[in-house]
Amino acid sequence: MTTVAEAQVSGENLPEPSVAAERLDAIFARQAGHAEFGRYLGGIGGIAIGGTGIGVGTWLMLDDSSWADRDLALFTGGLMIGLGTVALAGGIYNLTRPSFGSDRYERFRLALADGLSEREVGQFEGELRLEAERGHFARKMGVITGFANILGGAGIVIATAAATTNGDQETTGYVIGSVLGGLGLLHALKSIFWPSRGERVWRQYLEGDMPEARASVTVEVVPSVSPENAGVTLLGSF
Repeated sequence: MTTVAEAQVSGENLPEPSVAAERLDAIFARQAGHAEFGRYLGGIGGIAIGGTGIGVGTWLMLDDSSWADRDLALFTGGLMIGLGTVALAGGIYNLTRPSFGSDRYERFRLALADGLSEREVGQFEGELRLEAERGHFARKMGVITGFANILGGAGIVIATAAATTNGDQETTGYVIGSVLGGLGLLHALKSIFWPSRGERVWRQYLEGDMPEARASVTVEVVPSVSPENAGVTLLGSF
């Protein structure tokens, strides 16, 4: 990773190490809070959706009177159980692993406690810069994808107008083409005019426009077992 002096030679106005440490601390703390909130939200949501899917799928497979078409009921029930199992496993995985933002903030705080060197500052700066570059590349791909969808939607509309179909089929063709083209236009405009999160964070870091502190979110999953029942308890602090 480049040092402050090396980066300034390349034209970027990077802050001095002491100022950089304060800015990095503010950015990483905010990102860790957002990442942890998303981790717990995704984990709890995955468990809820997975449990619901497994329960409904099991009911469909065991209840002979639920659907007239028994084969369709078995297929739908098995599909819901499979998808529910995946969602449940994903939710549990989210709850049992630290988020990237939290892990990075912990690494930064450990480095800061040991005396943050200029090279370590450059390493953390490099992570932010890499995220900004990836976000910029994703925006370019978003523009290409958006215009491809616009062309695809226009092609569907033209093909529908040239075809001999009428009635519902013609309406369906126009609707699909219009929706596809409209979504492509919105995606392209968003990619052109709205910077990615990585780009916004990198600009904030360079300009010193630090995000305001937000309340942190901590959720702990505690299993509880008794002779009568078993379950889990969610303990949260905000």
